[in-house]
Amino acid sequence: MPPEPRQIRDIELPMRCSDCHETDMQSPTGDLLAVRFDDHCQECHEAELEFDVYGLLGESRPAPHTRDVAQIHGIVVSTFEQLLEQNPAVLSRPIGRSLQPASSREEWLSQVVADAERFLFDRKCVYCHEQGPPVDGYPSMQGVNPIAGRFSSADTTGLPWMDGAAFSHRAHRAVECAGCHTGARGSENTADVLLPRLNDCLPCHGGTGTTQDRCSQCHLYHDKSQELDRDRRSIEELLGRLQLPAATPEF
Repeated sequence: MPPEPRQIRDIELPMRCSDCHETDMQSPTGDLLAVRFDDHCQECHEAELEFDVYGLLGESRPAPHTRDVAQIHGIVVSTFEQLLEQNPAVLSRPIGRSLQPASSREEWLSQVVADAERFLFDRKCVYCHEQGPPVDGYPSMQGVNPIAGRFSSADTTGLPWMDGAAFSHRAHRAVECAGCHTGARGSENTADVLLPRLNDCLPCHGGTGTTQDRCSQCHLYHDKSQELDRDRRSIEELLGRLQLPAATPEF
């Protein structure tokens, strides 16, 4: 984020957290919607999908933003095949570090496609994604499910960040995001976990003398789902069958 305000592609910099992180209006606690490329990233980062490493196409040609590697490969191949049909003269242009043009159409196409995909996967995709083990010769991307919670390979819908606590973004809507997520501005890694620490909460929770100082405001000590109806008792039993004195008649 630049220290001085400026504008890029009609976006005011430095950006605000709310430029990407939107509140889920259907959530009773004001949870955030999962960040999606089409909704939150594409306007600024479509260039990260470009694969024309040698500038042969003359215009921006982004690859589709999808986990379907076969579809991406098909788009790259068909794009350069169309270029050859429209402009066969590109075959005479040396590619990469070679000083000589390719000896055949097939050799040219194979090299251009390989270099374009290497540029796309190794230089462009990693701008946002962490790479995983290769699949069918292509790198996979970690944690690309549209989840709002903690990523888990065993549960693609996501897991809660805090198993033993209750938190409401809506109750904290008067506080700017960076007031609690103090590490956000300096983060450079998409895998960073930027949950507030205890010291980030104490300025508001701990010395006010009100109910918001209670530990139970945030921390859940008992698993309510384990309560059973058979454990419930009548009011009389709970009170030890106390007999209240009869009311004194008024005269």
